[in-house]
Amino acid sequence: MWKLGLWVTFESDNEDEHMDDDGATRDNHHGDDEPVSGLMESNLKPSPHMYAQQVTMQEYEKQCKDYTKQSLQELLQSEEYQRRYNTCSSCNACWYNGHMTPGCSECGGYAINRSCAICHGKCVQIWTRDTDMSHSMKSAHWNGKCGLSETEQHAFILHSLVDANEETLNESMEDL
Repeated sequence: MWKLGLWVTFESDNEDEHMDDDGATRDNHHGDDEPVSGLMESNLKPSPHMYAQQVTMQEYEKQCKDYTKQSLQELLQSEEYQRRYNTCSSCNACWYNGHMTPGCSECGGYAINRSCAICHGKCVQIWTRDTDMSHSMKSAHWNGKCGLSETEQHAFILHSLVDANEETLNESMEDL
């Protein structure tokens, strides 16, 4: 395997003079071993040249993996990707930008963050949308933990179940 790199030399109007890897200018009339102190001359112009360095297959594979991981991380953290990824697949509201559509089950009434789903924000904990689950299930899913004690959490859950059952009963009675 060969590793490619860039070697910049400085070309001079004087064809007998060039700059080597360590930055010293050489005058071909004096031999390549003698540095010439003409580095500050204004007639030097940069000229890129390619060079190749042989590396082992293991080093090549390591460099490829490192480069791929780094590139993937940059992509996943980019604002463009986050906007696209955190967009409702049902109504196209961009959760990343704080948008949601009322009545959309995938949006669930919130964008990317919401107050605690158990106590409705009494514990002041913020929950974050589980975007993968929201997309795959077509309904809002959240990751978070309520800051209240288990007893208080159970009371809120029971209250919400009782309220939901009362609403269901009222709707059923109205249908009669």
